[in-house]
Amino acid sequence: MHFSFVALSSLLALSSSASAAGSNGLVGLGRNPLQPLCCYSCLSSFWGLELACTQKSQDPEHVIGVTPDCHSSDTVYLGSLAHCMQVKCAADNTSSAEVQDCWSKVAGDGMKVSSLEDNLPRPIPTTELPYDAVALKEVSLVNNQYFEDSRKTIQGYMKQQSAQALYG
Repeated sequence: MHFSFVALSSLLALSSSASAAGSNGLVGLGRNPLQPLCCYSCLSSFWGLELACTQKSQDPEHVIGVTPDCHSSDTVYLGSLAHCMQVKCAADNTSSAEVQDCWSKVAGDGMKVSSLEDNLPRPIPTTELPYDAVALKEVSLVNNQYFEDSRKTIQGYMKQQSAQALYG
């Protein structure tokens, strides 16, 4: 698993389609669609992983990927994402209202899902996802290095968008 421009573009598209409210201004100048940062860093850490419900193709050259129905119904994915958002956003002092708002916009990949609290895993996961994981088979802790790399990528992207909006 590695964070890429494709993943960032997908997250930005998901974020943009999930929320038309508060979209005044250019990205990086008055508008930051990837806030709160902890929420989108968690999302990027799990979003591209293969899930039990991932559609598979007979042709190994053709990947179908994870559908919104899959993201919105896979309890392993939702539990891992919920735990990550709860822990990482608390560490960032992000308000629970902001986290809840982000959860409702992005957790189900555009589909409605129950609340973050309803998706918190019990018991709390103890296994950290490997940095190079390609599949999410059990509720897992986010890989801290991958989370930080995702966070830095998103921050770098927003900094670049700000510069482009100012000087572009």
